[in-house]
Amino acid sequence: MDIPLGFFIWHDQLEAQHAAHTQEELEELYFSLDIDEDAFIDHSNEMLDGVAVFWDGLDEQRRALTTTH
Repeated sequence: MDIPLGFFIWHDQLEAQHAAHTQEELEELYFSLDIDEDAFIDHSNEMLDGVAVFWDGLDEQRRALTTTH
């Protein structure tokens, strides 16, 4: 399957734009609200732990598939 390089360039630009918008939204909230920084960090770490479970499981599945094929 040939996927043109343009797709990856477009996808990279899309992700960069998404990251920039996320950063802008976080800054807007952080500087306009009274944020409990300790709670924010605790909840952020919980969320990142959940993301890690997803990616670790995906990687485990990928490794299992490469050993059987």
